[in-house]
Amino acid sequence: MDFKKTVKDKKIWVREEELQNIPAILKKEYQLLQQSVQNDDICGALFRLKDIYEISIKLPSILSIITISARMESDRAFVRMSETQLKKEQEDFLTGRETPESDSELQEKVRDILSCMVKEPLSIGSWRKLASSIVENSSVFALDENLKEILERTLLLFQVKPKKIREQGRYEDIGNWRNKTIGHGTLFINTEAYWEQVYDLVQGLSLYFRGDGNTLLKEFYGRISIEKESDGSSVLKVGEQTYPISEYIYSFEENDYFFDSYYSRQKYAEITNYLDAPRRLKNNPYYENIYSMLDGRKKSQRRKKERQITKSSDREAYACLNCAPGYEKPEFVLDEIRTFMEEHDRGVLHIQMERGMGKSTLAHELDGRYQRGILQEDLKAPKSSTLFFWSHRVTCAPSSTNSLIRVLWLTPAPIKATFLPLMSCSSFC
Repeated sequence: MDFKKTVKDKKIWVREEELQNIPAILKKEYQLLQQSVQNDDICGALFRLKDIYEISIKLPSILSIITISARMESDRAFVRMSETQLKKEQEDFLTGRETPESDSELQEKVRDILSCMVKEPLSIGSWRKLASSIVENSSVFALDENLKEILERTLLLFQVKPKKIREQGRYEDIGNWRNKTIGHGTLFINTEAYWEQVYDLVQGLSLYFRGDGNTLLKEFYGRISIEKESDGSSVLKVGEQTYPISEYIYSFEENDYFFDSYYSRQKYAEITNYLDAPRRLKNNPYYENIYSMLDGRKKSQRRKKERQITKSSDREAYACLNCAPGYEKPEFVLDEIRTFMEEHDRGVLHIQMERGMGKSTLAHELDGRYQRGILQEDLKAPKSSTLFFWSHRVTCAPSSTNSLIRVLWLTPAPIKATFLPLMSCSSFC
C-alpha cells in the first residue's frame, strides 16, 4: 500500500461537521495536521500527532478533575467563597478533619488523584494512569456520564499500535510510540518511512472522533463548554452544573492555557496551549497548598536523599550503563559541529532544541566515552571541556548561557562564539 497517497485521501479524514463542539485546541491541531500531511511535511505531521494524542488524554482529565475538586467543598461549588474559606475547606478535606464518614472513600480517592498531579511532573503515562483512575472511580466521584464516555474512548484510542520503523512489529501503545519515536532521540533520517505510522495514527483518530459507528465524540463534548461570566471570569459548564476553572485553565491574550505539570522543587506550574511556548505560574499557592497538605514534600526529599549519587565516578558509571542503545546519529547536526571544529580551534557552540529532542543523548554521543564504558579517571588528561545548557523555550537563550558567553568573551584567550540557526521541532528531523 502507498501509505503516503492513502493518508492524503479525504476519506480517512474527519469532516468539518463531525468536529463541531470539539474543543477549539483539539480541532485546531487536527486542522494543522491535515495541512502538514497535504504539504508533505512528515516531521510536522508526526509532532502534530503527538500533540493531538496528548491533548486528547489531558483535556478530558483536566475537565474531570475540575468537577472532582468541586466535591472537596462539600457540594458548595457554586457558592462564592472567600480565599480563606476555600483554603480552609480544602485543607479540612485533604487532612481528614471534619469529614463525614460517608465521604471517607471520596476523600481517599481525591487525595490519590491530586497526589498524582503534584508529586512529580506528569509524563504521558502518568496522564493515562490518571484518566484510568478517574474512570475506575467514576461512581465515587459522581462523574458526569459525558466526561466518562470521553475518557473511556480516549483510553481506547491510546491502545493504537503504530508500525515500527527500525524493526519488525508494532509499538505496545501510544505512550510507547511517543517515547521511542519522538520523546527520547531524533527521527530516522529516511523520513519517508514514517508515512505508515502517520496512516496508523490518523486512522486511529478517525475512529476516535467517529466512534466506529457509535455516538460521535462531538455529541459528548456538545454538553460540555467553557464560557465567560458577566464579570469576565471563565467557568466550566457540564450539563446543568457550573464549576470554576481558575486553577486548571487560564486565559492569556484570549487563548486558553491548560495545566500540564507541577514542579514542586522549583515551585511552579506549567501551562500550555500547544500552539505557543509553555508558560510558568511561579509560586502558585493552589498547588503549593495541595502539595504541602498531602505531605509530598517530605516524601520527595526522602526519595531524593536515598537516590542521590554523590561521587562523580559513580555518576559516570551510571551514565555508561544507561547509554542509549542503537542510537540513530543526527548526521546533519554532527556535520555542522564538524564544520565548526574545522574552522575554529576553540570557541562556544550553542545548539538549542525543544525538550524531548535528544539533547542529553546527543551530548553523550559527542562525548563518546559512555558508549565505550570509559570513565574520566581512565583518561590521563581531558582534551576538551564541554558544557551543556537546557532551554525549554525557543524564544531566547537562558540567562545562564548568556552569562557564560560574556565570561568567555572577557577571558584573555581569544574565544570565538558561533551560534547555529535556531532548531525547532519541525526542523530537527
